[in-house]
Amino acid sequence: MAFSYKLESLPWEVSMAGDDDNEGNPSQTLEKILKLREYIAALSVEWELIQIYTPEPNARHIQVLFRKRNG
Repeated sequence: MAFSYKLESLPWEVSMAGDDDNEGNPSQTLEKILKLREYIAALSVEWELIQIYTPEPNARHIQVLFRKRNG
């Protein structure tokens, strides 16, 4: 059995004015998580989520690791 992996760098920001002033705001964090969930849900069922890496404070991207079964 073989596997393929991919590491995606996804946007980790909210499109609101004043984002820098409200860093850590629970509603903005929730919006970021919901956008990430939408992206993951839209992937082909062949790709399995392996890990979501913890973003640095004030990060603009978050890294997500996926695995695909090849046979």
